[in-house]
Amino acid sequence: MHMVLMKFVLDASAFINASALDVNEGDSYYTVSDVEEEIKDASSKGLLERLKASKALVFLSPSKEAIKIVEKAASRLGSIRHLSNTDIKVLALALDLKATLISDDFTMQNVAMDLGISFEAVLRGKIKEKKRFRKI
Repeated sequence: MHMVLMKFVLDASAFINASALDVNEGDSYYTVSDVEEEIKDASSKGLLERLKASKALVFLSPSKEAIKIVEKAASRLGSIRHLSNTDIKVLALALDLKATLISDDFTMQNVAMDLGISFEAVLRGKIKEKKRFRKI
C-alpha cells in the first residue's frame, strides 16, 4: 500500500501546543524563520530543535506574490490587524507550497479558508465557516 506523503506548514501554535501534534515520518514540515523567534518555552523549543536536527523541518521564505495575496485576502476579511507579519508569512508559505497549514489561530484559519488553503488545528479545533470582520 502506497502512503500519501503530506506537506505541512507550521505556525508557532503548532510548537506551543505540541503535545497534541502528530509528526509522521516521511511527511514534510515547513515554517518561516520568524516562527522560531515567537517560541519562548523550553518544551516548544525542544521540539523545534529535534525537528531541525532530524532534518524533518525546513525553513523557507514565501514569495512576495503570495504575501500580497494573503494581505489582500486578510484586508478584505477585516483580519489584517489581527495578523502579525509572521502569520502572514506562514500563510503565504502554505499558499506557495500548496501545503496544509497547522495552526490553532482562528484568524489564520479564516484567511486560509478564504484562500483555499487546507488547514488543521493542533489543540483548539478548527473553524467551521469563514467570517468577515467589520471595523467598529
